[in-house]
Amino acid sequence: MTNQAQTERRIDTAPATQPQTFAGLPDIRSSMAQFRREYGESRVKALSAMVGDRRVEVVVRAPTRLEHDRHTATVLKIREGKTETAMTATRQLLLTCTLAPDAAALAATLDEYPALADKFGETLLDMAGAEAEVREETF
Repeated sequence: MTNQAQTERRIDTAPATQPQTFAGLPDIRSSMAQFRREYGESRVKALSAMVGDRRVEVVVRAPTRLEHDRHTATVLKIREGKTETAMTATRQLLLTCTLAPDAAALAATLDEYPALADKFGETLLDMAGAEAEVREETF
């Protein structure tokens, strides 16, 4: 067998590379490109958090104005003494804005690690403008 034939044979029998998965998506790069086309380049993020020896992965989009307003209104239920309702605001925002994994899988993870909603929620609120540095301008 010639060197060229050996090289061709190795190429033909080389194992196919597996696409990189993230948050249950089989091809994260393609999925992220599609999400960014749909929601905007800077409006979609892939996030992960280590909890013990487990890595939790989500792909989220920025909340809309109405979703942010609903979150704020739910948080303000605390003023009415509805503490339990107010405490669900960030979890609900996260479930609403998550593109992957599916809501049932994420809800199960949040049942196991409830504080993760707050950690991922920080990024969601930042995407809605909470991270903006506001400066006083003087003229």
